[in-house]
Amino acid sequence: MDIGGSGEFSLIAAIRRRMEGKYPPEVTHGIGDDCAVLQPQGDVEWVITTDTQVEDVHFRRAWLTPYQIGWRAMAVNLSDIAAMGAQPFGALAALALPTTTEATFFEQLLNGMCDLGLQYNCPLIGGNLARDPTRLTLTLTVLGSVGRGTAVRRGGARPGDDIWVSGRLGGSAAGLRTFLHTVPLPAAIGNSLRQRYAQPLPRVAEAAFLRASDRLTAMIDLSDGLAGDLGHICEESRVGAQIVAEALPLEAGVREVAATLGDDVLEYALRGGEDFELCCTAVSGALAPLVDDFRAQFGIELTRIGSITREHSLRLVHADGSEVPLSAHAYDHFRC
Repeated sequence: MDIGGSGEFSLIAAIRRRMEGKYPPEVTHGIGDDCAVLQPQGDVEWVITTDTQVEDVHFRRAWLTPYQIGWRAMAVNLSDIAAMGAQPFGALAALALPTTTEATFFEQLLNGMCDLGLQYNCPLIGGNLARDPTRLTLTLTVLGSVGRGTAVRRGGARPGDDIWVSGRLGGSAAGLRTFLHTVPLPAAIGNSLRQRYAQPLPRVAEAAFLRASDRLTAMIDLSDGLAGDLGHICEESRVGAQIVAEALPLEAGVREVAATLGDDVLEYALRGGEDFELCCTAVSGALAPLVDDFRAQFGIELTRIGSITREHSLRLVHADGSEVPLSAHAYDHFRC
């Protein structure tokens, strides 16, 4: 059976039943009316983000299960909420699908979206369903809350600040290349890299931990690659940056994928994109005392990779002291 036989409103009713009893206090009324009704809780501010995932642009059905497609659509938005140090509390989903979409495909798509959302207390509180005769498009809008005046923005970095990243880089880009090319890798490593692309984990709790330390000066999530996203911090803060090449923490298997395909391994970390890790800045030495606690709580590393400079340029420093300029090039849908 395909969703064309179910009808839009029966699908919406099924989503509504799935969300019953799962709204956080900020949502006083969810699916059922023309709008959701929201209520601020205490001395907080709300942050809002939206992102669209388009079939054959952001993903291909041949690579991902419907569950992973839904998961990924939610993850990229939750990562933006994390970048501000905020906590998500609700999502709107506008989905355009062919009427020939199988009902089981649609159910698994929702499962992926809802499972990840509810993991972060972010239920679906509204949205829209529409027909597209050719391809699947998922547009999600996610709302989050943060203490008044405490959201971490891109514009606070200052010369002398340290630059830090969470986790390891390049895994998503390497995973994508294993879909595009045959790369001989141990099964566990190949599966792990593909998982990094297919089901990224937004660093919501990690970002809240760092924000609560009151030591950050700026933060962003790594969706478009380190060079591009750090470039956004530099642009908003009107500063420059030096990245230490040897300090970049690479995901296991990235070097092997790059070597097999004849690629520059650093490009996977600098421009690969979609790692959805955090990049943040802090006064020199301020985050170092938190590294062990961060690893103990979250099972990933917090790594210092460079420093903010006065010169409005982005540079990569190698072990021999040589420096090369980096363009702050990020993925652009209209210049790709």
